[in-house]
Amino acid sequence: MKLTKIEVSCTFNAGNYESVKLGGEWEIESSEEIGCAMQNALNAIRSEWERIKAAKVESTTPKEKTPQNEEKAAKSSKTLVEFGSPLLQKIVDRIMADKSVTLEVITTHYDLTDDARKVIEAAILLNK
Repeated sequence: MKLTKIEVSCTFNAGNYESVKLGGEWEIESSEEIGCAMQNALNAIRSEWERIKAAKVESTTPKEKTPQNEEKAAKSSKTLVEFGSPLLQKIVDRIMADKSVTLEVITTHYDLTDDARKVIEAAILLNK
């Protein structure tokens, strides 16, 4: 029996309780040892993950301030609450502790992303 192919996969933590599984199938050359082939496959997968992460970091860098963005920021002095932020968790904890907190009260103090608004609305419904 002769080994001709290997299949290797790795799971990486993508943050926010998400993971990414990358893998592939490689043919082993007749002169190649299985250990070396597996190490080369792992290196290929890891380098691809690093490339993906680098692209993600570049795409999430803050936008340059344009006159439009500065104007919006000047109009709204409220803090932006985003999905997955510690501030969102604090707001949800407050909702769960105090039934009198309403969406109107929260929106007078904070700007909410759509996802954060959905989480807060769900917490308010749960706490009724």
